[in-house]
Amino acid sequence: TLPKNVNIVHTHTPFSLGLAGQKLAKKYNLPLVASYHTSLSNYVYYISPIDLVSRLLSKTSNRWESRFLNRADLILVHSNHALMNLREIGVTSPINLLKNGIDISLFKSVKTESFLTKYGIDPDQTILGYTGRHGYEKNLHELIQLSSSLDATILIGGSGPARNNLEDQANKIDANIVFLGQLPREELPAFYSALDLFVFPSPVETQGLVALESIACGTPVVAADQGALLETVTNGVTGTHYQSGDPSSLIDKTFDSLSNRKQLCKNCMSCRDSISIDTTIDQLSQFYLSLL
Repeated sequence: TLPKNVNIVHTHTPFSLGLAGQKLAKKYNLPLVASYHTSLSNYVYYISPIDLVSRLLSKTSNRWESRFLNRADLILVHSNHALMNLREIGVTSPINLLKNGIDISLFKSVKTESFLTKYGIDPDQTILGYTGRHGYEKNLHELIQLSSSLDATILIGGSGPARNNLEDQANKIDANIVFLGQLPREELPAFYSALDLFVFPSPVETQGLVALESIACGTPVVAADQGALLETVTNGVTGTHYQSGDPSSLIDKTFDSLSNRKQLCKNCMSCRDSISIDTTIDQLSQFYLSLL
């Protein structure tokens, strides 16, 4: 039995839980809100690397997503890039922009001595890094390539299907690359704070939450000029965009960001409130009220 104080059903997946939420909203005649987090078609390669099969799977996943989302009274996306993607695959339901918020009480600039000591990192080196899922679609090999072009320590946190391949690439070059594995959440602020720059080469993000976490800790982001990172990272303010797939562009923009790092860090710290979870909750409350 549905509790009496339930007024809205909010789903976050087009699969089992989402379908259950959809059914619940229909049964009790409640507004249905659907958050769109990522494009399924970006991940069909993991099912089959064969181009023909991947294209067929991509079309199928797009049809599935559009059919599911078109039953929602409101769709929430994290970027205008994601909004345009949904329109392109035939989604016609109302769509509003709601960016993920960051817990700025956790993600803030902190002391890093114990973190660097734990992982054996030289604090006097330039330190670049990334943390998150190691997916082939995220182009993390560009970060490995960058390491051979400058005197810096590269810290890579997280894990995923591409990790072994990335480690093999790293072992073939003369560079100081440290794979940290899955970091405990409580260590992430120290990780971001220890970096001179966060490097985010992924072209497929619908927002890029780790970029916001880095910015909240005062660390600028060098990001690919693709997908939602064009919005998540403000060029010249909270970081710099480079031409995705162009190693020379990544090198140039990294050096540019290092030379301008002091001002970029100040900019990051000044925008913390605008990316906080409280700001997001206030906006979400207004969207809910509009449906009631």
